[in-house]
Amino acid sequence: MCPFLPAAAAILLAANAAAQTTVLTEDFNAGVVPPTGWTQINNGNSVGWRADSSGTMAMHSDERGWNDNVLLTPSMDLSALSQVFLHGVQGQNFAAWRDQNRIEVSLDGGLTFENLYEEQAPDGQGIGFEVDLSAYVGAPGLQIGWRYLGNYANEWFLDQISVDDIAPPPAAPHWANLPSEFTSAVAWLEDFDSVTAGSLPPYMAVNALHSYTRLPDADGWCNVGQVQGSAGAYSSPNALEMGLVPGSQNHHQVSNALVIGLNGAGVEDFTFSFHARQFGEESSADDGIWLSLDGLNWTLVLSDWVSITGGTSNQSNWRTISTDLAASGLDLSSDFYLAIAQEDNYPYKDQDGVAVDQLALDRPVVDLIDLIVAQTATLTIYNVEPYSLIIPLRSSSKGLTQTAYGTLHLATPFDSLGILAADASGVAQAQFNVPFFAEGMTFFIQALELNGLEARFSNLLIEKVTK
Repeated sequence: MCPFLPAAAAILLAANAAAQTTVLTEDFNAGVVPPTGWTQINNGNSVGWRADSSGTMAMHSDERGWNDNVLLTPSMDLSALSQVFLHGVQGQNFAAWRDQNRIEVSLDGGLTFENLYEEQAPDGQGIGFEVDLSAYVGAPGLQIGWRYLGNYANEWFLDQISVDDIAPPPAAPHWANLPSEFTSAVAWLEDFDSVTAGSLPPYMAVNALHSYTRLPDADGWCNVGQVQGSAGAYSSPNALEMGLVPGSQNHHQVSNALVIGLNGAGVEDFTFSFHARQFGEESSADDGIWLSLDGLNWTLVLSDWVSITGGTSNQSNWRTISTDLAASGLDLSSDFYLAIAQEDNYPYKDQDGVAVDQLALDRPVVDLIDLIVAQTATLTIYNVEPYSLIIPLRSSSKGLTQTAYGTLHLATPFDSLGILAADASGVAQAQFNVPFFAEGMTFFIQALELNGLEARFSNLLIEKVTK
């Protein structure tokens, strides 16, 4: 099962097909709750389940006092069916205050219940649900109950309830938009510079979805330059930006993902590096770096944007991050998908949001810390072959320069910061004092690894000298 999906595998968000054998239907349009043949178990602390103000739905309000109230269907005979499913539509107000909303079944007239599912939906109406009841095929007297538990909690709405023998269609893929092509991951470097407004390379696809329904959400913001340029990108003009649409006041959970199609044939090293920053994140289910071989089943390889970008104290600052994709255990030697994903409920760069730039795979990784006037800066190059020679290169601007070793992403003129030797663990390091006159200067850095007849350039590092 895709690890993104709810733990209750019986719940599928899908449209209802026309029934062959219908056991029960109820639309609550008579404005009477419980409807004819239905019952309610009410613990007496409120009116419990009742008709909503429109007279077209059943609802339980957020009433004070501890409520443990069950809206119960008539008894249903399932002995003639080979499979059976519950379909319906529900809504939520004040979902953040919800205690428990459960769907249960009873086989003894409401004396005892078995819990099938606990609702986790956010605020909203028209949220479909599907429950597989086939485990109860043959039961002569099954009842379904919607149990509301809570004290001054949420409001819960029910509509369009049906029980029949038609299974819902398969669940939609967690990320509906997938790339149409795969690009080679050998010495791969992606800075999104080639992305222009209105277009994406065929090896990229963006998803901006409602986190619960997984339908396209106009308030989702997943921009790598196909919408507009990225203000404050690590490396202009573009970066991956994820969150709610900037300036939106419609605060709700959206899930964004950039999915990239890669081909791992010929890749020697699956260390994936990138630069990222966050603007006040909370940990959410969709957050992180994910891999898939089929676009349906996803494996998490890196999570929690706050911790991997240096914690709350490092908010808004770019951080160099790397992870070994091979540790996933997946066979990445052919086509695979890489998803960079984030779930959010506030506008991008306004108390929430994540930016990612300068993706690199199958390359050395260069990082620099403490580039501060009058302090000692530390330059580290890792993910290289033990004892290889490392030449850090520096320029004052970004560009494309063809060399005997391949394409360097530094503009000319550039110079060398010396020659380093990697240690037995494949790490090279150098320290240097930062002079006062360098304050405010920005340096573009790449490292060249030389190992026998092989040569590799690192990711691109952009650092500004601070005071």
